[in-house]
Amino acid sequence: SAQCIAVDRQYSGPEKLPSLVVKLSGARICLSPQTLLPVAVEFSVHPDNNALAKVPIRIEFSDYQSVQGDAVPYHIERYVQNGLVLDVKVTGAQLNTGLSASEFEVQ
Repeated sequence: SAQCIAVDRQYSGPEKLPSLVVKLSGARICLSPQTLLPVAVEFSVHPDNNALAKVPIRIEFSDYQSVQGDAVPYHIERYVQNGLVLDVKVTGAQLNTGLSASEFEVQ
């Protein structure tokens, strides 16, 4: 079973954020205890017309395959209010193509 870590928003402004804002903006990351790879991310979104309403989102990652030495999930599912709304099955992946190291140099 996955181990989940709660992630709360950090804020370092001059004013203290109301506890409600912190509560509404948290997330959970679930990791495989064997591989430490993410198996799920959970968070809530809020409708434009009701910031207090929470719509739970869960994104699941599975079927990890090695691509150029890095683990890439080949199956990604997105659930909104516990209903599957997106099911992605990756057929191939390449990492860092088309970008050279010079693209990241400070100019």
